Amino acid sequence: MGLAASAVAQRISRMEAKGVIVGDHVHLSAVALGKPLLAFVFVTDQKPSNGFDTAAALKTVRGLEALHKIAGDDCYLCKVRAAGTEELKDIIERDINPIPSVTRVRTTIVLKTAFEGPPLCGHPIAPDQP
Repeated sequence: MGLAASAVAQRISRMEAKGVIVGDHVHLSAVALGKPLLAFVFVTDQKPSNGFDTAAALKTVRGLEALHKIAGDDCYLCKVRAAGTEELKDIIERDINPIPSVTRVRTTIVLKTAFEGPPLCGHPIAPDQP
């Protein structure tokens, strides 16, 4: 980068203080850990929810890597990893379907990941930013 190590350390410290850097992360190999199957599970819940917190219940799903509240026909998008289709079926049948507010579940299995970058990798950061 053409900067001294101390300058880099100062920039990192400033970005942490401003909340731009929010932590350090390790990227684990799902294949090496025996969880090669990636699926996106779309969940619809009932309206009105009658006070039931569907998101809190979905956060307990085994293999859950990400949970998003979404707009459109479905209400939530779950990113789930599993050992194979049998484990995925078990996760859907035992962890998701029994949630009282869930009315529909749709699943898309990833055949191959063409690209997956770190967060915000597609956004240039201006040199004058922290």
